[in-house]
Amino acid sequence: MYEDETGTRLTLFLATGGDRSDTAFRFVEEDGVSVFYWRDGELGYALSAELPRDRLLAICNEVYAQLNPESGPVRW
Repeated sequence: MYEDETGTRLTLFLATGGDRSDTAFRFVEEDGVSVFYWRDGELGYALSAELPRDRLLAICNEVYAQLNPESGPVRW
């Protein structure tokens, strides 16, 4: 979990297991919390924050690029 100077928190969850056949990137929003989630190999990821979709998307692109330095741009 990361918190900026305004108190906005961003959390990156990682998990193993689950359905490995669906690797698509997904977005959901509930009660003001935006979440992008995806699976990559053995790990599942979820990035969440009380941020607008476009702001969280920009952060998600940075996270994905750091986790996958050899991959190209993300297509959400």
